Amino acid sequence: MPASSIYGDLHLENCRTLSLRFENGRLEKMAEQEERQSCLRGLLDREGATFLVHISDWNPIRLSHLARKEMACLGVSPHSKRRKRKPSTISIGQRRFFEHPAHDPLGHHDADEKVGLLSLLDKRIRGLGGPAIVQVILTYRETDLDVAQFTTEGVFVREKKSLVTLGVYILAESNGLRQSGYEAIGGVGGWEILRHKNPVKMAETVSRRVL
Repeated sequence: MPASSIYGDLHLENCRTLSLRFENGRLEKMAEQEERQSCLRGLLDREGATFLVHISDWNPIRLSHLARKEMACLGVSPHSKRRKRKPSTISIGQRRFFEHPAHDPLGHHDADEKVGLLSLLDKRIRGLGGPAIVQVILTYRETDLDVAQFTTEGVFVREKKSLVTLGVYILAESNGLRQSGYEAIGGVGGWEILRHKNPVKMAETVSRRVL
């Protein structure tokens, strides 16, 4: 951060996702990935001049290098003598930590169990609709998110949460008439979200709606 800047903050984020797509009785797609990103931004003067650099990892050397290049493009020296405060001298005064607890963490259930749930829903839907069911698409997505932010004003904020979503799409045909239905459940938390909201009952409701 240039010494002459008025304000700056550092944003760090780690995000892990698992996505499943179960279509017409079989698993069509399973993708799991983990991404990290960091972002440094600053307000350079009271006229509103700003800079922003972003990288897809947590490498502080790389982030600092890009910040220096960005400031050079803006004609700003990182060693301006207007203010001599260095980032290393900033003390953290305000700390805020938000954690949304998962009573039954998603990581305690392996991918086979999650695929098994989708398979169970598919069989239940086809058992109710029989030959009238033309297409069934079931989707599952979970996300573990960890975000932290530091500011030059001495504020540190961190938030950790898990999100889960399960969706049901059904296409049915009877007497030449096609109808489709979709519904999803989800929320912030762990496996207990699905257990409490009863995905089997949701699948049955959508099935009856289109039949």
